[in-house]
Amino acid sequence: MNHFTLEEFRCHSGVPYPQNYVDDGTWARNLATGNALREAWGSELTVLSGYRDPWYNERLRKDSIARLVASGRTPAQAERETGVAKSSQHMYGTAADVQPTHDPKATAQLGKLFLKLIKADKLPFLGGYRIYPSWIHYDVRPRGPAGGIVSW
Repeated sequence: MNHFTLEEFRCHSGVPYPQNYVDDGTWARNLATGNALREAWGSELTVLSGYRDPWYNERLRKDSIARLVASGRTPAQAERETGVAKSSQHMYGTAADVQPTHDPKATAQLGKLFLKLIKADKLPFLGGYRIYPSWIHYDVRPRGPAGGIVSW
């Protein structure tokens, strides 16, 4: 069963999820990963961020750096600490940031389940992830030569 739609993965700038990522199978891998997590969770998940067009990603990055500098970080520190990567997987249609719909505070529980799914090899397309306090980022980038999943 599909729990997510292309509309949910539309960029916040209004740009739709690119058709070429549907055609090349990226969407199917992303959808399979999200669906597996949703099925295991047993309740709805909200997509906070799916596809990001490059312009929007750069805007997020600049805004994040500006907030960090305004809070006292040096520009170099802000550059290192921003959570928005220059070449974010979101720009390639491979990533999603999700959180529990009905209880966003349950993200820690979702994160524990997510780690169990990884350990049980129930997310075969997973290429990278990070569990943040309020959401989980997952992506379906190609795994490294040894089959490793990137975590940061």
